[in-house]
Amino acid sequence: MQKRVSHPFTLHIQARPWMRGRFHWAIWRRGVIAHEPTMTYETFEEARLAGKGALDQMIKLWLREAAPSEATPPHLYGPAAT
Repeated sequence: MQKRVSHPFTLHIQARPWMRGRFHWAIWRRGVIAHEPTMTYETFEEARLAGKGALDQMIKLWLREAAPSEATPPHLYGPAAT
């Protein structure tokens, strides 16, 4: 069974106070903004769906970078099998 790993990202969705009726999303990673588009959305749900799509892509990239490559010899990640 594969161990579950928690990703370091948080999706924030907020109303823009200076833009009545507009919503905005940003993805944070460990307390720092990792991605923040300039686009705003008419509804909370539109912003949530757009942010969730971007979050899913960031998680996929993060998992790919975090996982050892299948092409890399296993001994680089631990003791060699003897």
